Amino acid sequence: GLPERARIHYNLGLIYAFQQNMAAAEDKLRAALNLEPQSLDFQYGLADFYLKSGQFEKARPIVEDMASMHPENPIGAQMLNFIKTNTGR
Repeated sequence: GLPERARIHYNLGLIYAFQQNMAAAEDKLRAALNLEPQSLDFQYGLADFYLKSGQFEKARPIVEDMASMHPENPIGAQMLNFIKTNTGR
């Protein structure tokens, strides 16, 4: 049952990112989000990964989902504003 546990993929993704294994990090963070697409934690994890690596356009749809799915939490709107500030759109 472990391959179906999103939190394990997420934690592995964070470890890979720390180790600078960016391809593996992206793969695991994406896997976690695919398993639980409504999770604010997993949305944030992948969006933050993309933002820290300057991949603003990859982060944008995830951040837009964050803002629309979790309007009570300001982090989605804040990240979207950060993307707009850094891309001009």
